[in-house]
Amino acid sequence: MLVCGLQNLEASCERICWTSAIGKPQSECFFKSVCKIAILGNCKASQQYLRAVIVIPSAGKYIFSFKECIQNIHKRFNTKRDGQKKKENPVDVFGDDFEAFFAWWCEKTPEDGIRKCCYCEVDEDTVRAAFAKNDKNEGVISSKKRSFSGELQIERKDPNKNYCADNYEFACVICNNAKSDMISAEDFTKFFVPGIKEYWEHIKEKL
Repeated sequence: MLVCGLQNLEASCERICWTSAIGKPQSECFFKSVCKIAILGNCKASQQYLRAVIVIPSAGKYIFSFKECIQNIHKRFNTKRDGQKKKENPVDVFGDDFEAFFAWWCEKTPEDGIRKCCYCEVDEDTVRAAFAKNDKNEGVISSKKRSFSGELQIERKDPNKNYCADNYEFACVICNNAKSDMISAEDFTKFFVPGIKEYWEHIKEKL
């Protein structure tokens, strides 16, 4: 069923001009990466929705969320790349190649569509729930910094290397900012991660 779904998905995506999501045509390799992440539930955990996507890939709801998903990933790439270009000593971001970035994103997205922090292993749904605002505009966790949110951040495990597939991971806002560029991944995992895991268990009790 999955193989059949992929074939139907490719045909349907072609018919709806999926490249309009980022405004320019992409290579066949990139197209297959798009199909992969769409089949993984479009970054959603619902298996029921996943099955619906495979059976009816051209449904209106699917088309909207599919395009939105790609646009969000493209926005993350642009933000990281453009931010580096403004620095005095910019760091290369995937060779300025969105296809390479997207391939990495797909590779790091598990089959259930739920990404986890590479250090403390908190899942993205938990982080989003912790930052979600209630009717009083308050969250279990809140910050005045717009970059501190429920989205997993993109972490360079070795700050002395470029942004590339073998040095890139998803990390929660707590781990990414606690580690900064001062602590090695090994030392951070050994000395800090146990406490952060305990903190997230504490947060889960409040959700």
